[in-house]
Amino acid sequence: MIGLGLLGQLVTQYLYLSGAKEIYAIDPAESRIQLVPEKAGIHRMAMDAAKAKGEISKKTNGKMLDVVFDITGHPVVLAQATQLVNKFGRVILLGDTATPTAQGMGSNVVSNSVAILDIHGTMNYKGWDHPDMAALYLSYIMQDWYRSNKKGGGSSFAKLNNILEYFFVTNAGSTPRNWLCTSYTVLLLKDLGLDPLGTKADMRLFAGNPGMV
Repeated sequence: MIGLGLLGQLVTQYLYLSGAKEIYAIDPAESRIQLVPEKAGIHRMAMDAAKAKGEISKKTNGKMLDVVFDITGHPVVLAQATQLVNKFGRVILLGDTATPTAQGMGSNVVSNSVAILDIHGTMNYKGWDHPDMAALYLSYIMQDWYRSNKKGGGSSFAKLNNILEYFFVTNAGSTPRNWLCTSYTVLLLKDLGLDPLGTKADMRLFAGNPGMV
């Protein structure tokens, strides 16, 4: 997982829930790395993708990775991402860069038969559309909250609260996308009697996106 912005954080959680054996979470920003859960099988790497190649090679005994997600939106990262996968590996571009003509594929794409897949938020696949995605996301939130609540924990809510606070208070204005699921999450948790970010969290979120009200 290269790029741990809001979308990268969510995809990391989805991969873990889906049973991925090992996840390498890569981002040079230490503050974003700290938002990634410390769980068995998740390797948190505070570095860029180019520097991560050597570390991943050591950890995998040179086998490298089956799938790499590039969620950075930066044109130089695609070529770096192709260096992290094994033969017949897959690189998934989630989203796009503003300058796609500046992207390079990397020297091993043809020789290693690397597949590059592109995914964009406007695409629907076999009926898998935005309402279905939102419903799945909210079901995960509900399941995790009930599990934590039964155990008397609350650590999952605390981690979610940290992520929300980072992207919508600390970095307010720098992440204009991905409002939908996060805004739904805030309102859902408030309905459950929890209060992420304080009593005016929903107003802070919607203030930058009046169309959501």
